Amino acid sequence: MNSFNDETTSVRMPGISSVQARDNPMLLSRRNPMKHLFAILIFLLVNQAYALETEHSPELEKLFKEAGVNGTFVLFDVAADRFVIHNQQRAEKRFIPASTFKIANSLIGLSTGAVASVDEVLPYGGKPQPFKVWEQDMGIVYAIKVSNVPVYQELARR
Repeated sequence: MNSFNDETTSVRMPGISSVQARDNPMLLSRRNPMKHLFAILIFLLVNQAYALETEHSPELEKLFKEAGVNGTFVLFDVAADRFVIHNQQRAEKRFIPASTFKIANSLIGLSTGAVASVDEVLPYGGKPQPFKVWEQDMGIVYAIKVSNVPVYQELARR
C-alpha cells in the first residue's frame, strides 16, 4: 500500500503510487472536503437565481416583433424581486457581448463625467484604422452608430 503526505493529510490508497495520486485531481479531491462544500454552495446559489419569479412581457414582445428583431431582454426588478424577460430561451444561451459594451460605456461615461455630453468630440488617436469612417474624431452618438472602437477605447481610458 502506497501513501503520500502533505501538510494536512496522509492518504493511503491501495495500488496507487504517490505520484499518480498527486497528478490525478479526482484522487486528490478525496483529500479536500472544502472543494466539495464550495461546489455545493455554488450549486445552491446558482439554482436560487433560477428560483426567482419571472414575468413574460407582452409589451416587449410587441416591440421586438414590430422592429423585426430576434433578440432578448432581461431586467431584474429589485422592488418586485423578479425578472422581466422577453425570449427567455434565447436569454439562457451564451453570446459574446460584442458592441453591447458600447451602450454601458456610453452611460458610464456620461454619468461619471468622463464625457460632458453625447456631443463631446472624442479623439480616435490618429492611427490608420480598419474602417475609414473610424479615422475621425467624433461624439458618442456617431461613434456608437459606426461602432468606432478607438473612440470607445478612449472613453474607457477616461
